Amino acid sequence: LGLSIVKHIVELHGGRVAVYSDGPGYGASFRLHLPRLEAHDMPAPPVETARPDRPVSAARLLLVEDEMDNARTLQTLLALEGHEVEIAADAETALRLCRKSRYDVVVCDLELRDGPSGHEVARVLSMEGARPYLIAYSGYGQQVDNERTRQAGFDRHLVKPATLVELLSAIEEGLREHRRPSHAGPSPTVTA
Repeated sequence: LGLSIVKHIVELHGGRVAVYSDGPGYGASFRLHLPRLEAHDMPAPPVETARPDRPVSAARLLLVEDEMDNARTLQTLLALEGHEVEIAADAETALRLCRKSRYDVVVCDLELRDGPSGHEVARVLSMEGARPYLIAYSGYGQQVDNERTRQAGFDRHLVKPATLVELLSAIEEGLREHRRPSHAGPSPTVTA
């Protein structure tokens, strides 16, 4: 699947992909050929999406992600924004933590390596009392995937890799929609 995606993207840019192998057991070499652009042909760098006008309220978050490098990176980025973030690497841990502590928002990968999927996390939490705002965070982004996450009980579906601005916006939406005070402490006040 990965090679097919790479081939498609490279061809969209006018390039090609070549694969070579000496046979079974010898591995493979992959080469990407992309046309060279002159400086005047290069598009302007993208303008970073502006952050929300007002700061995102501090939230208590649970990040359900089995790729620990990704989880720790996201945890650090969200903590720098003032959020309190815990990580669960599997569905059972996520559900246990949600029963033990109260979270404002749960950001959950759908394909978890061990045990039940993120869909099951959302289904179980949706059946329980005061549930957190549920954000599906997955590489799957087709309409059928969005419908499946909605049916499982997710409030929002973000496709990886979402920008930090998109993730912060979804978290803020969750805090507003549920009108739940944050458990991470009061958010800073700004006076003019």
